[in-house]
This record gives sequence, structure tokens and C-alpha cells, in this order.
Amino acid sequence: APEATIGEEVIAAVGAKSGTIKANNVGDVTVKLTLREGQEPEEYRIDIGNYYKVLDYSEVADNQIDISDLTEDESITGYQVTVADADGSKLAQEVVQAVDGKVSVLSSIVDVVPEKVEVAPVFSTTMDTELIIPSGTYNITITANKENRADVYANNQMIMNNLNQGSVEKDKWADVTGTKPESAIYIVNDIVITEGYLTFNYRDKSGAPVSAISLVKSPSIVNRVRKIYAIGDSLVCNYYDREGKDEQFLRTGWGQVLPNFIKNAEVVNLGNSGAWATGMLSDAFTQVVGSAQPGDIVLWESGYNDRQHSNEADMKAAITTAVNKCNSMGVDIYLITPNASAHDLKDSPNYAEYMRDLNKSTGAPLIDLAKESFDFLKSIYPIKYNESTKYNEFVNADDSAREIKYFHHEKDTLHSTFNAANCWAAIVAQGLYDSGLEDIINTEYKYTFNDGKNNISVGVTTN
Repeated sequence: APEATIGEEVIAAVGAKSGTIKANNVGDVTVKLTLREGQEPEEYRIDIGNYYKVLDYSEVADNQIDISDLTEDESITGYQVTVADADGSKLAQEVVQAVDGKVSVLSSIVDVVPEKVEVAPVFSTTMDTELIIPSGTYNITITANKENRADVYANNQMIMNNLNQGSVEKDKWADVTGTKPESAIYIVNDIVITEGYLTFNYRDKSGAPVSAISLVKSPSIVNRVRKIYAIGDSLVCNYYDREGKDEQFLRTGWGQVLPNFIKNAEVVNLGNSGAWATGMLSDAFTQVVGSAQPGDIVLWESGYNDRQHSNEADMKAAITTAVNKCNSMGVDIYLITPNASAHDLKDSPNYAEYMRDLNKSTGAPLIDLAKESFDFLKSIYPIKYNESTKYNEFVNADDSAREIKYFHHEKDTLHSTFNAANCWAAIVAQGLYDSGLEDIINTEYKYTFNDGKNNISVGVTTN
């Protein structure tokens, strides 16, 4: 879309589809319009209003803030009021409606003295609709049904990967109750928008799951939460179909349960079934490029699908590109090998050795989940090498049956159950802890289950 700038800052933009001119900042701008071919440009002067305001809490009178000086827009459906302390910790937040040009501020804050209050408009939009908004960082709320699967993008950044992929049936949400499932709400935090406009769009979809979208500026008075971006395949990704089922046996990616082992950081799981490195670079990694900040972390698991759909050279080239980009952004990236399973009962499943090579060639730290998970399984269920088949196998048939039942989804011997996903997430978290990231690891969390014979407990050790 055409833009007006001051230096590098976009202060106004013309909607590419709507032709509407909207401003992104405070001040004024001269806009020249050519109304028809051959006509001389006409000049208009546009006053640009404030899109948000920050006050010292001491300036708030009678728990009211005057917002009559904030810009008006038909897409604004409310105002988010955030209260923070002097250290940037959020004390309270709610969305309210303006009455007579004012909004109310929560008065029920106790124990901590409020320092700042911020008011920002809440915008509502729909898929494939261009919304002219100020450049900035936004928290996005998506309301979606549970029937159709899709990737969701904000402009060219992936914000949700394979939304609604089922934990039982890969391409649909299985309804065990016999009634149509209700919608669900998902929140995506701290997406950076620099274009001055925003369009949400689908890619790789089986339907149109999103029914409503709202977004609001991330409060500038609140400290941004550090992000851990998990990028990988079906061994990592989220599975959404979980209501009414025994969760321990549901298909689960280790990125889905990694938050249990994390504190003081937010896990953003961008894993996707069937993904390989070149695709990860062009889709999931777009959120890292667009929104990650220095000090954030990327966990890149790859190899399993690369062997089937790609090759060594392309895999290594894509991951090297990602490592170099992260290094230039001040983002830490860890390489992770695919976990072992009954399907691949060895310490070096598909292309794991190439991830080890990349550790050496790029200098990016490696968490060798392949070896660690194989050693973990071997410590519970004795394993032997079969000379005739040239494969590892469990020594005891009963152990094999237990491992398959409790560690793998009922439809295959590759994908993890909730039990196994927690075991692999614990190994990943241990690798982060051992690398010096003690401040973001929850060492108190333990996951425990019984496989009919063994009590199995996993967590991060501090020794």
C-alpha cells in the first residue's frame, strides 16, 4: 500500500484494497491524491489523532480517564485498560467501553502501588479484510470453530500452524459426544506489525475455522515476556482434539507440553505435521523473523521428514540460513534431533546425524533428543540388536506392548502420547537448563505415570 513516512517511520498508509487513508501516529501529514489519470494532484491536510495514551496513575481522577483525544475508527469495539507497577509488572487489565468519552480504571488493586496506566483501542476484524492500524506490537485473539484445519497468517507472518489438527484424526476434530463442538479462543502475543496495515489470511487449509478476530496494542508499560519458539514436525506440534478423552493416550507433540517445564517465558509452538526444514524456513520461521526480539529462543527440530521429502544439502542450507538470521537478530537457536520411538528404535533416527553436523558447522548448540530419548527408553525397557533383521527390538514382548500403548498413539508407533511428549519435553528442558538457562526452567514440575508395571517420573534435575 502507498505510505507517507518521516524518516523510517510510516505515519500514514492508503489501503491497497479499500483506498482509505488512515494515519499511524500523532501530528499531521499532507496527502496528494491523483483522482483520475491526467488530473493535477490535490492536497489535503489530515489531523492525526492519538491511538493510545499512557498516564501516571496519580493523574487518574475518580477512576476515570478522558479518551476524547484518541482517534476514532469503526473497527474499534472497546478499550483495553492496563495498570502496571514501576517494575513493568502487570497489576490489572480489562477491556471496557467508553462512556461520554471516558473509560473506567480498575480501583480494586491492592498490595502493590500502581505506577502507570495505559489505554489502547481494541480492533475487531475478519479474515481477508485489510485493517489499517498503527505500526506496533499487538496481542491477537482468535475465535475458531473446531471443525476445519488451517494455517493462519497475519500479513506474511505465521501466527498459528495447523490450527485444529486433531489428536485422533489428523485432518479433523473428532466429536466423541455426537454434538457439534463449540468454538475455542486462542491468544497470540506480541506480533510486530510494521506495514501500517494488517490482513489475516489462511494458507494450507481444509476449511475456514476462524469466526472472529480482535487485536490490541501490547501494553508499552508492561515488560514483554521472553519467547521460546518451537519449530518442528508432528513430533513437536499441537493437537487440538482433546475434550472427553483420556489425555495420556492422545497424540501430543513435545512442544505442546513444554510450557509445563518453563517459567518466566512463553512457548510459541509453531510445529506442523509433515514439515521439513525448507518449509519450516518459509512458514513457521516467518514469525521469528517478523516478531522475535533479542534474547528470545528458537528450538529447531528437524530431520524426520527431510529424509522423505528433501535431501541433506537443502536441509542443511535451510537450517544454516535460520541460524545465521537468528544470530543477526540476537536470538538464541538450539538444534534438536528427532526423538526415538518404537517405529525408529535407535539413537539416530531420520537425518539426526545431519543435525549433529549442523551443530559443528554453525556452532548452534545441540540438544540430542534422539540419543537421550533412546537411552531413556532403554533404561526402562531392555533393548537388543537383532542380527537377522538388522534392527533393535525390545527384549521382552510385554515391554514392547507397554511401550507401544503408553508411549505411542494408537494409530501408529511413531507419534507420541501425552505421556511420551512429557518425557521428551523434559529432556529438551534439561538441555536448556544445562546450557545455562536456569532462570526459565521450572525445576519443580514433575510428570508421573504408570505403564502397568513401572512408575515413570520425569522432570529437570539441578545436579
